[in-house]
Amino acid sequence: MQVKISKPTRTTEQNGRLHALLTDVAEQLPWPKDSGQLHDLEYWKRACTLTWLHETNEHPEIITTLDGAHIGLFVPRTSELDVEKAASLNVWIEAFGATNGVVFKEPEQKAKAA
Repeated sequence: MQVKISKPTRTTEQNGRLHALLTDVAEQLPWPKDSGQLHDLEYWKRACTLTWLHETNEHPEIITTLDGAHIGLFVPRTSELDVEKAASLNVWIEAFGATNGVVFKEPEQKAKAA
């Protein structure tokens, strides 16, 4: 048995909002901007989380391959974010999207359209 004391992780509502926001970004925003290339939700989840980490001064861990020849970034999973950080990431994605012309639909509107 284990007992772990930690802040609660993101809520179901935060997770739903995160995926709704990322879906809107993925469907509307080519990246790089003038490339015309759309990316899927997973791409945007990683790219937004990485950028949000840098902008909030919580840099990801830099790791190397076992032979030391290559480096990479270890970005936390969004499911492991606490409630406060999940809220911050959602707000960041909304601001990023709005700055780049994304029109966000409310999750209820998506359900009706499906």
